[in-house]
Amino acid sequence: MEDVNAIVQEVLGQAREVIRAGEHWSPMVFLIHPDGMEVMEITAMGKTGAEKQRVADMINDRMKDCGATLAIMVMDVWVAKVDKGSPRPHSVRNDPGRTEALTATLWGPKQPTRMGMQSYSRDAKGKPVFGEFWWQTPQERSSSRFAGDDIDAGLDRDSSSGSTGFKRDDRLQ
Repeated sequence: MEDVNAIVQEVLGQAREVIRAGEHWSPMVFLIHPDGMEVMEITAMGKTGAEKQRVADMINDRMKDCGATLAIMVMDVWVAKVDKGSPRPHSVRNDPGRTEALTATLWGPKQPTRMGMQSYSRDAKGKPVFGEFWWQTPQERSSSRFAGDDIDAGLDRDSSSGSTGFKRDDRLQ
């Protein structure tokens, strides 16, 4: 896991520099496989769940093709808190309580899906101020809006690994 953390921290550092420069960070996926690592830039994410699921399916298909054991996706996203029982906002972008965040999502055929997040705000001059990066704990309920609970649905699961253990978390909607 140390190697994975090193990759995530390096990529988050790159993403922070891009954002500090006022540029757009495109979602990046790193596939770890027996021959090394493959990098994919996602240039067109889409907004609907179906469009995002197509991207997840594409990543999962590539994982199968190259024998990847792990995918690491780093994205720059909007997040907003949604109270239990309240309908999700139609668009997080229009939610007055929204904030920006970098997310790292890890998944693979023999391990549970895991997510980490680093929120950031903007100062009076519009410069980003980054908070601390944290990984979810197994007890937390969380989800990536990227592909919902089906991010790894296209992968063949080892029967000993069980479910993804990656559930919806109100603060990550």
